[in-house]
Amino acid sequence: MDWLEEELKQALSRKEPSDGFDARVAAEARRSKVAAMPRRWLAVAAAVIVLAGASEGYRWRRGQIAYHRGEIGKVRIAPRRADDSIAAVERRLRQRLADPARDPRHQPA
Repeated sequence: MDWLEEELKQALSRKEPSDGFDARVAAEARRSKVAAMPRRWLAVAAAVIVLAGASEGYRWRRGQIAYHRGEIGKVRIAPRRADDSIAAVERRLRQRLADPARDPRHQPA
């Protein structure tokens, strides 16, 4: 056999574990379960933050598109125009109630 084959055979041959090996493996397994729990929660928290950021970014972008299309301006102007119209009607009614002679339908007796 070649010297490389001999070294591989020796390196890959079965060996008995050292004393206390099973105790060390069991202790490491218990420790890794405890340490894995916070990592999972960190991963969940990171996913929630990413999703919240993405949804906020999407909402902001849709708002920008609506603004540039002029949809937001229309929505804000319409109630103002309605309020102005209602105020004008109320003003006319008050004037007519205060002075019936100014009412075009009023006929002097």
